[in-house]
Amino acid sequence: MKNNRGFIMSITYFIISIVFISIVYFFDIYPYSFSYEMMEDQIVVQEGVLTPTNYVFDRSEVDELSVYIVASEIDQLRNTALTVALSLSFCIFFLILLVKKEMTLYPKSKIEILQMINILGAVILFVSYTRLYLQHVETIRQTIERLF
Repeated sequence: MKNNRGFIMSITYFIISIVFISIVYFFDIYPYSFSYEMMEDQIVVQEGVLTPTNYVFDRSEVDELSVYIVASEIDQLRNTALTVALSLSFCIFFLILLVKKEMTLYPKSKIEILQMINILGAVILFVSYTRLYLQHVETIRQTIERLF
């Protein structure tokens, strides 16, 4: 019975991870969502999903290096959003384990201590990647302000 429960929890974690990553990757839905579209004579940068703000740059007025820097920063933000989504799914998985009483907050054995270390590691990863994500957002905004 215990092995069956572990298998079900693994499948649950896998589904949670796939859902989070799919939302970010396929639908570009993540906080401070940025996207760009390069056309022959201009580049359009869009910030936000529900109420987007568009920034239009004329390629003749902006040097090519700046255009590719903005594009690169937006790609980095998207990759960091994927990493944040994955680390968030770790945290949610461990919360599910705590709620289902598969883990305890007060470890009594070596396995429970290792589980708590995993939870702490997942939370530290999530906080670290979220901080990195917010730094990427600020960098993109500063680059866009410099181009205007």
